[in-house]
Formats: sequence, C-alpha cells, structure tokens
Amino acid sequence: MRSSKVRLEQIADTEKLREAFLRAARGKCGRAAVQQFRARLPEELDSLRAELLAERVDLGRFSAFTIYEPKERRIPAPRFQERVLHHALIGPVEADFERWLIDDCYAC
Repeated sequence: MRSSKVRLEQIADTEKLREAFLRAARGKCGRAAVQQFRARLPEELDSLRAELLAERVDLGRFSAFTIYEPKERRIPAPRFQERVLHHALIGPVEADFERWLIDDCYAC
C-alpha cells in the first residue's frame, strides 16, 4: 500500500477543518445536521481536531435512505461530522490519489 506525505497535523489544522466544513455544507445548508453542526461550529471543529490528533475518530455510523431512480436502491450516508472529515482528508491527498488510481476508477 502506498502512503502520502501529508501528516495528521496538517489535516487537523483548525482552518483546514473550517474549509472542509464549508465544502461539506455546500448545497446542504437547510439540513438539520448541517444547521446543528454550524450552531456549534467551534466546539465541533475542536472535537474533530482532538479526535484526529488522538487517532480515535468514531467512524462508520451511517444513516440510510432510499432512492427510486432508475430503480429502488438503499443508500447509506455518513453522518455530517464524517463528511467534514472526508473533505478534510481529500484536499491534501487528492493529488497523490490521482497519480495512483487508474483513469477509469470511479471509486468514492
């Protein structure tokens, strides 16, 4: 497995986490989870930063919803805090992933 030169401290930077929040919230500002996160933004970002630096981030709690186009499918979705983490991670490592992945990879 390959590794990235990006360090955890870079990902856990408060300003980088704030930017990740803004990217994760884009187009979803009306959702309750986003509004709740925004209402406690400094505390939520501090909590996420502390979890990252302690390497103890609680992952894998999903909600699920069903879509019906073109056929019925059940979609698991990460909670909003985890979406912020996704955005915080992908920013610094995206260039590395782009070099490593094959051209027709559509992985999430």
